[in-house]
Amino acid sequence: MKRVVLLCLTLMCAIVLAAPAFAEPRSVNGMAVSEDPGHGDAGEMSTELAPLGGPPPSGVGYTGVDDLDPCFFLNTFPMMKTWYKPYGVQFKGPSQTDGAAVLGECGGWAITGFTGPNILAFNCLATMANGGQPIGPETLIFSPAVDAVQFSIGSGADVGFLVRVEARNADGGLVDSANVTLTAAMQNVFLMGNKKIKKVVIGGGTTNACIYAVDNIYWGTP
Repeated sequence: MKRVVLLCLTLMCAIVLAAPAFAEPRSVNGMAVSEDPGHGDAGEMSTELAPLGGPPPSGVGYTGVDDLDPCFFLNTFPMMKTWYKPYGVQFKGPSQTDGAAVLGECGGWAITGFTGPNILAFNCLATMANGGQPIGPETLIFSPAVDAVQFSIGSGADVGFLVRVEARNADGGLVDSANVTLTAAMQNVFLMGNKKIKKVVIGGGTTNACIYAVDNIYWGTP
């Protein structure tokens, strides 16, 4: 009897060891890796430099881009221009196949200060399901034009690198701009000038960062 029990236990151990692992693949910056890089923790957005801040609805336009939640760029596509059109904003990448993508916090971004579960993600080393790259510049087009725009931006991988941000009016003139030096704690960027803002370009010009994330996008009147 003891031999039968021992034989059964041996067979059970062999089956467990031979069984495939179905755990979710680990990832960093939206790309699958073999080792866990550590995940960023979502936190409340700072309102220190947030004239348009406050939990929605707050009387201004808002999107936390929290509609999709794939972990990996390989399983998603760039933002579609018309996704947020009914809310007064459209997103446009540098080409038909390239542009920022919405990813879940499960992508391992090592950032804080975003309002989970999702972020608008950039990574020039990644490839999306359509063969394109999640790269900037990403243009936010507002209809109608707005008085001010605010969003949070950060990176756990490219700390110290630069992202150029520009706000322009309907004639293409520069309304406001910022050169953001990235940190792992997402920073608030506030853009406003003497003319209304028709579009905001994130990641153009002197940008040298490859990997970064945007969240908490507000637009309206402070």
